[in-house]
Amino acid sequence: MTTIDNLNWRCFLALEEELANTQNFVEIQKNNYKTFSIKYRSIIMQACSEIEIIYKRICNIEPESKTDMKIYRDFIINNHHQDFFNVEVLIPIYHEKLKPWLVCTENKSPEFWRAYNVIKHQGKLEEATLENAINSLAGLFSLLLLWYFKSHGREFSGNEAISLPKLFNYPGLSPTFIVTEDSHNIKIPGFEAAKELA
Repeated sequence: MTTIDNLNWRCFLALEEELANTQNFVEIQKNNYKTFSIKYRSIIMQACSEIEIIYKRICNIEPESKTDMKIYRDFIINNHHQDFFNVEVLIPIYHEKLKPWLVCTENKSPEFWRAYNVIKHQGKLEEATLENAINSLAGLFSLLLLWYFKSHGREFSGNEAISLPKLFNYPGLSPTFIVTEDSHNIKIPGFEAAKELA
């Protein structure tokens, strides 16, 4: 059976752990969403870089090609998979519900993506907020699910046991998803049509 590399998943889990470690200083709750820090900056920059990598794979764009969110957004819409933009990601321990891609239904780019570009090009630390860090990771998490579902549930390299996220969750996600031969048969809202992407 063909396998796919789990590097991007492991990168996501490492970034999620970094965010979880910040809870020792700042609680993950809306009252703290505007708090900014160098650590959040690092998380946002790395998460959004991973998002670019995965989007290029989904859209069949060469890694070295210059693109923007409009190209990614249009590809999803033109391939009749805009339901993905309504995907809801949960942070159960904090009773948080996030829709990181929702504004794409209005032909806009997510706020965390705007912040990523401002940080990257202008270096504005105040854009590196807890809210943008959370949503960039939620965006990466959901995009990885889309990518793996697009890959028809193929196993991770070596069929090794893969950890699930500790903070983030997706309704219907179970350890059988993306790690077994039959995972492509699982119906998860927002991802049913994703495996038709080509």
